[in-house]
Amino acid sequence: MSPGLRSGALVGASALRVRNILPWAGLGVALEHVLETSRQPRQRHLEGGARVGFDWGF
Repeated sequence: MSPGLRSGALVGASALRVRNILPWAGLGVALEHVLETSRQPRQRHLEGGARVGFDWGF
């Protein structure tokens, strides 16, 4: 493990609820900053991706 900071955002949309299930999808981006230690130099990472899921109201 390395100490650091992470910041990100996700923009998503959902469809109509069908039989207590609410599907959704989103696109996200995150920026990570890993602090310098005696074993590794300072690093920055820019990440992007997609997420899908559903909310289930049982």
